[in-house]
Amino acid sequence: MARPLNARERAQDAAAAQSVTRDDLLALQITGVHGRLENIEKTLVSLSANMSALVRLEERHAALEKGFDHIHSEVHQQENRLIANDAVLAEIKGNIAPLTEARKWVVMAMIGIISLVAIGAFNAVNNLLTRQAVVKPEPRWQTTPPAMTLQPPQEYESH
Repeated sequence: MARPLNARERAQDAAAAQSVTRDDLLALQITGVHGRLENIEKTLVSLSANMSALVRLEERHAALEKGFDHIHSEVHQQENRLIANDAVLAEIKGNIAPLTEARKWVVMAMIGIISLVAIGAFNAVNNLLTRQAVVKPEPRWQTTPPAMTLQPPQEYESH
């Protein structure tokens, strides 16, 4: 344990404390300033790194903005193409109605023809099955015309 200071020793300590020279004070202030300058240098280095990162981010932002503008213009062009395609589609839809009507008529005609062919085939098969002979008409040039004779009408004969 340290012993307590007497009055004389206290007076000597006070005098020694007052005897700090001006150079000592300047040295203390310079070391404090040195510490502050080092902190400022570290802060400046950090600011420089942050500014570089900010510049890179700004460049990226500009590139992204350019890309978004390009995408926006492409989307606009596609919308215009879709509008044009809608007009063509509407025109095609207008042409489809008459075509479907014509298709109905063609299908009905085909069904009619097929029905006639089926009926003819059915009749032919039916004739073969019932063994009905098909009479062939004689051609006209081979038949002889009836004899032409002049006869008086019957009412005159009774006189």
